[in-house]
Amino acid sequence: MKLSSGNMRKPEVHGPLNAAQEKNKKMTREQMAKHIENMRARDSELVSGIFKNLENPASGSSRGSVAFAYKLYPGDQEFYELTDGERYTLPRGVARHLNVNCFYREYQHLPGEFGQTGMRGAAPDGRLHTTNMQMSRKVHRFAFHSLEYMDDDGDMTPTNLVEVTMSN
Repeated sequence: MKLSSGNMRKPEVHGPLNAAQEKNKKMTREQMAKHIENMRARDSELVSGIFKNLENPASGSSRGSVAFAYKLYPGDQEFYELTDGERYTLPRGVARHLNVNCFYREYQHLPGEFGQTGMRGAAPDGRLHTTNMQMSRKVHRFAFHSLEYMDDDGDMTPTNLVEVTMSN
């Protein structure tokens, strides 16, 4: 049987691509309110674990404690005081905040091929110019090590990526 080009059907894609397209569609107010309530319920689930103060650990007479207020949703402001090495039962949103959002950036200039700062390159007109390279990385201040098995919570682990930027 011979098929003409008019009879050929384009292949249909089923799976992750259609799921990504569905995710990018605009939500109605009711859908958004339901989504926020689901996130709020998930963030309020209690998880137990050990708090680590990576910036100022407990040593000698220092307790390594930190006090902070946490408010993610309207009307949900709570105050916490955590001590390094102690076991706590905290809401999942607070544990995620300690692991992912509490950091500062550390910047460093990277040396070029001859040891000096920057990398030499040629411009289109033949002149040499120096391109500066700068590295930035996150230095995490706190950690909350969960004592529960949470395979569905990949957003609890901090990312330790190094970002390198180049400028003239």
